[in-house]
Amino acid sequence: MKQRLLLPFVLLLPFLNLQARVLFVRHGGMGDGSSWQSALGSLQLALSKARMGDEVWVASGTYVPSQNDRNASFVIPSGVKVLGGFSGKETSVSQRDFTVNRTILSGEIGSPATTEDNSFTVVVVRNATEGTLLDGFEISGGNANNSVREITPSNCGGGLFNDATGGIRSEEHTSELQSPEAISYA
Repeated sequence: MKQRLLLPFVLLLPFLNLQARVLFVRHGGMGDGSSWQSALGSLQLALSKARMGDEVWVASGTYVPSQNDRNASFVIPSGVKVLGGFSGKETSVSQRDFTVNRTILSGEIGSPATTEDNSFTVVVVRNATEGTLLDGFEISGGNANNSVREITPSNCGGGLFNDATGGIRSEEHTSELQSPEAISYA
């Protein structure tokens, strides 16, 4: 009898609507990401906590995927909306202004005098679903100069590597892609 009751419950698990949440990120944040006042200080940590249906709101500033690991990238989880352009006081997405509150994802992790030590690829998208979104960011400083002879984020992309079934979409309120050659599609 226990097995018969357990099976229908297990089959329903994928259809349960778990509450989507917003994770907040700002420089200097030391909280749990539940509000601007309790913001996380690391975009990497927010991305590792995010699950399908969540949104990650990122306050203005420059964020790097690592301090010294060229292989590190911001990996956007499937079904997660990652939104930049916030000042850190907004209560809705419509209040952000990414032209004023510039939010930069940068691969400049080494010496500013050279790009040879920058991150190979700044942003990686894998297995994107329709709910996956990256919006309101400037992406700069990637240098996919690894000599590996295969399609990987270390030698393709620089700015963004799209290893996904979905694609890149540009919406009316989104900045244009300034350097399409900085994007690689696997």
